[in-house]
Amino acid sequence: EANLVESYDSIQYSQSNEERVAPIMERFLDLEKQSEAYSSYGQILDILPMDRTALEDFKKSFEPVYFLWTTASDWQVILENFMQIAFIELDAESFRNYIEEASKKTESVIPKLSKKPNPLKAAIDLKKHID
Repeated sequence: EANLVESYDSIQYSQSNEERVAPIMERFLDLEKQSEAYSSYGQILDILPMDRTALEDFKKSFEPVYFLWTTASDWQVILENFMQIAFIELDAESFRNYIEEASKKTESVIPKLSKKPNPLKAAIDLKKHID
């Protein structure tokens, strides 16, 4: 499933992509908690610790994809919301802060996606839209 998500390259579908990556990240976090619980029981019961390297590596590899699609989805939702607000009611400070944060987050994932061409393309497109 994570490999399928890594094939997406269009920010046009970011909201549906975000709906796919969020449960995957939740599963990683659940597995981490289970692994930590197992480790603590292992110490009590004198059981060899579980090797979490593969889980940690896969999560580390997936996090930039997760951040890309959650940021892209948030960008679309917030941009739509701001477009519906009367110009005089627009909170310029809040909007500026959001743009800066989205830009920084997108910029930070671009180098981490260098070996994932489809998400990299989407991240570059998102960065252009934000800028």
